[in-house]
Amino acid sequence: MRIKVSVLFILIFATQCKNIEKKDAQERDWDVIKTSRHYRDYATFIQNHPNSNNLENAISEYLFLKDSLSDFIVCNRYNATIDKVNNTKLLFNQSLTTIDSLRYLAFNYLKNANGAMEVSSKLKYKISVPNTDVFDSISKGQFEFHFYKKHIPVTYLQPVITEISKGINDYKNYLSKKWYQTEYAELEKDKKIAIDALNDQKLVFFDFTDLEAKRITPPPPASD
Repeated sequence: MRIKVSVLFILIFATQCKNIEKKDAQERDWDVIKTSRHYRDYATFIQNHPNSNNLENAISEYLFLKDSLSDFIVCNRYNATIDKVNNTKLLFNQSLTTIDSLRYLAFNYLKNANGAMEVSSKLKYKISVPNTDVFDSISKGQFEFHFYKKHIPVTYLQPVITEISKGINDYKNYLSKKWYQTEYAELEKDKKIAIDALNDQKLVFFDFTDLEAKRITPPPPASD
């Protein structure tokens, strides 16, 4: 009995330590990012730390910096659009889905592996695989969030971005195994950094609050 209690205590202590380390990493990253004047840095922070207490500040700063660019141009024809329906359902590329499906949808969107999204020549671009002499094609797709109200819905966004970030991480792992025959978590640091650089700015945010009156409201979820 004492052994079981000791093991349980160790597991709880280890989990608490891991959570503290994760929170400390979020705060350290925020201390660095919050001085940046580049909106893409905030996109990276949001993707890597969707549960941060600074999520709303990061999105607000992202929107401010992006909207301050007079020559800002974005090609969003390859982006997957995300629009809120209610607190549990949303439109992913105009198709009604649930938050817990987003990890799978995000990964498959980036991998470009299933049916209707099989347009690899349009959704991918050719690169030199980092630290090799090999060339490959990777996804140019991003995930586009639309805001139609002044208030940023943090409570809704956190689980949504969390699941999409998991899908992006799954794509990183897919590339790692494809290129290096190794799990992403086990890669050398330089290879991790290289894969991160290709995939750490997959989130895009747009403020359409001025268009609220002209907004086409998404259809309500089908009744069960």
